[in-house]
Amino acid sequence: MSGEVKDDNIIHKYFQAEQQSLAEAAAKIKALLQELEKDYSTETPPQRSALAAEAIGQMAQNQTLKQQILEVLNVASFQTLIETIDHPLAKIIRPGIEEWQREYLGFAEIGEIGKIGIDNLRQI
Repeated sequence: MSGEVKDDNIIHKYFQAEQQSLAEAAAKIKALLQELEKDYSTETPPQRSALAAEAIGQMAQNQTLKQQILEVLNVASFQTLIETIDHPLAKIIRPGIEEWQREYLGFAEIGEIGKIGIDNLRQI
């Protein structure tokens, strides 16, 4: 019985740490998007694309943040990350981050992986 309680505590601490990491990454991304909105108009698709390119570029230069995002996506779906970012422009960075996932995972095409979520890869 005490072994089960200890295991439950370990699992609980693991999930708390993962939730905290998700929240931290989302907050950093949201702050970056908000900062970029000050310099970039987002009225048209090309303008939003320019903002997305700048956001991905800045995140890619910040290796700590990039790694944190990739680690979050190992345990959470992209949709969960987007919802946690809670910003109307969050979806526009998806293609750039998917490119990181391809490189990180060694896949040539994200294709089906992007649809099922990285967190489900362990089940395949």
